[in-house]
Amino acid sequence: MDKVEEASVSTTRSVESAILKRQQAQLLMQNADMAAYKAMMALRIVEAAQFAESSDDAVAQFFINEM
Repeated sequence: MDKVEEASVSTTRSVESAILKRQQAQLLMQNADMAAYKAMMALRIVEAAQFAESSDDAVAQFFINEM
């Protein structure tokens, strides 16, 4: 194998590795976004429950207001 072929193979491997790493990073960002969303929703439910007589009523009222 000459140096040009070795460089080509190395480049291909590097590109494929970069693609996989980017996909993994995007998945991790989606997971972080979902965790932040869930935390925000939990906080809103807790805040609504503070003003309601029962937590079930607060959750029901919260989701009715969100629609």
